[in-house]
This record gives sequence, structure tokens and C-alpha cells, in this order.
Amino acid sequence: MLYCADCGKLLTHARNTDYRTGKEKNEYVCGNYQQGTKNCTMHYVRANVIEDLILNAIQRVAGYVKQNEAEFVERVREASNLRVEAEVKESKKQFVKMKRRREELDGLIKKLYESYATGKIPENHFTRLIGEYDVEQHTLDGDIAVLQKNIDDFAADSVKADRFMELVKR
Repeated sequence: MLYCADCGKLLTHARNTDYRTGKEKNEYVCGNYQQGTKNCTMHYVRANVIEDLILNAIQRVAGYVKQNEAEFVERVREASNLRVEAEVKESKKQFVKMKRRREELDGLIKKLYESYATGKIPENHFTRLIGEYDVEQHTLDGDIAVLQKNIDDFAADSVKADRFMELVKR
């Protein structure tokens, strides 16, 4: 993603023809610039310049990886482990919280049935509350399943540095 250095707005891709030379221009222009307004000035970056910068960065990383394979793998694993650990910790917190709420809902539904059976609450209140609790339970069940899958994926996921190394070697 490219952003304007002056206003911070996203640069947008523009492809048009230079009226003087007839050649196609391929560039990125400030998304905040509009002719006749003072939002930002007219400036652009040619697409081929951006492509050269990106290619240069990829080549530098690939060169570093070729020269320092072991160090690169260790750095990637370290960074991935830190990210994964934080995400797993947060997911586990949410998982426990949702499980607790799910159990709480089971208790509430049981008490609601008892209250309805003994005639303590009218049928319309019972129907509305049981519907709301049911929707919340279904939502929680889906969220719990997603969190469980994420936790399992994080536990089973190994760092893909080896695949990147193969790509660099090719």
C-alpha cells in the first residue's frame, strides 16, 4: 500500500495517455488530490519506480537469506512464535469466557423452564426469553468452534520458513 507523504491519503493507481507524446503513463497519484481544491498538491510516483523498489527489496532479502540461512530461519521462527503465543493467549481467554457464558445460559434456561412450569412467568415472556437465549447460545457455539479451530491451528502450525527458503533457492 502506498500513501501520500504530504497528507497521508492512499495513493491510487492511474493509467492514462500523455497527450504530448501519446505514450501510456502508469503511475500512483494522491487520492486526496482533486483539481481546483486545496486538499493536496498534484504529485505522483511512476509505477515502474515502485516496481523497481519492491524488486530491489525482494532481492536484498533473498540475498540475505542465501548468505544467512540459519539466522534467517531462527529470526522467522522467533517472530512467529511471539505472534502466535500472543494470539493463542488471547484466543484462550476468549474461549474460557465464552464457555463460561455458555454454561451460564444453560443454567438460566433451566431456571426459566422451572419458572414457566410453576406459573411464575407468563407464556409470552417465556417465549421471548427462550428465543433470545437460544440465539445467544447458537452464536456462542459458532464462536467457540471458531476459537477452538484457531487454537488447534496455532498449535499444529509450523513456521513456513522452509518453504520460503526453497523459493529463494529456486
